Amino acid sequence: MALGSTCVLHGLSKKAFAAEGLDWELLGRLVELMDEWCREHAAEIPPLKKGSVLALLYSQALQPRGLLPEHIQIVFHAAA
Repeated sequence: MALGSTCVLHGLSKKAFAAEGLDWELLGRLVELMDEWCREHAAEIPPLKKGSVLALLYSQALQPRGLLPEHIQIVFHAAA
């Protein structure tokens, strides 16, 4: 069943459906890690990059291999 059909069956917009499936705890932890890294490195990740960084790390965390700490560091350094 396609995402559109699932949304219609449940009466949700695609965005609402996506929000229902989002792991908010994981997303919150990623935000905490980003803030902590910025404080520890006296660095700032520009606001426009934060969403992209979070999306990248979130999608990687959901993969079978998961999110490796060294990858988090590489992404934060690249974004700052």
